Amino acid sequence: MSQNKTADKLGISPATLSAIYDTDKWGQLSDQMWNEVDTRLASITNAQSGWQIRETDNFSTIKAIVKTAEQTGGLYCVTGETGLGKTVTLKALAQEPNHHYVLCEYLMQPRQLLAAICRGLDVEYVGKPQVLLDNICRFFQQKRQQVLLLDDVGKLPNECYRVIQLIYDKLGERCGIVLTGTNYLKQHLLKCAAADKMSFRELVRRIRNKEWGLLKKPSPKEIATFFDAVTAGDAIEKQERTACVKYLATVCTEYQRLRDVP
Repeated sequence: MSQNKTADKLGISPATLSAIYDTDKWGQLSDQMWNEVDTRLASITNAQSGWQIRETDNFSTIKAIVKTAEQTGGLYCVTGETGLGKTVTLKALAQEPNHHYVLCEYLMQPRQLLAAICRGLDVEYVGKPQVLLDNICRFFQQKRQQVLLLDDVGKLPNECYRVIQLIYDKLGERCGIVLTGTNYLKQHLLKCAAADKMSFRELVRRIRNKEWGLLKKPSPKEIATFFDAVTAGDAIEKQERTACVKYLATVCTEYQRLRDVP
């Protein structure tokens, strides 16, 4: 496939694709653009391999919280064990123009987190921390019903949580902020708040949804739907299907395992 056809299939300009091919130009591309290309590539790959994103119970739960954050603003938190669909869901929801996805990383310091958020918003990300914070606040003050999706927040050092609280304090209800992470995130926030570590009590108090660990392992109904979709057209007896679904429900405690099971 030619470069122009590849760009067209990805829904980006040939110039952007050229910058992706040229490592010296990677700094010209925003995190939002990388995320969009990543999601579109995954979508194409899934379509070619037969895999599709289905709206599971967990997908619906996260989607509803993001929708509430979009409509009312405020701070929200969703936690659950790895493999329950948090990242896949957030990346799918980030296709909405007013949803901005940022993946948090272990080595991030406050300025790096601010810069990553700026790139996710597609605003200027060069300058001192105060300049970056001002850029973020200006973006949300000028637009309505925007949602900042911060994924894997539990990996951040404590100083970065103060940045999140600072953003919320400056913006109030002018934007929605959704934090997601494993169960460690919930445990860490509550532990630091109980120990009265700087900013944590304020941060926990501002989280609107008091039930954080809402995500569940694949239900038998979802597993049965998955099994029927994968085996469509195969001659499988009812008894064999029942046994297979029962087995999958026993061994597949998360969606990655369900997808990869032989």
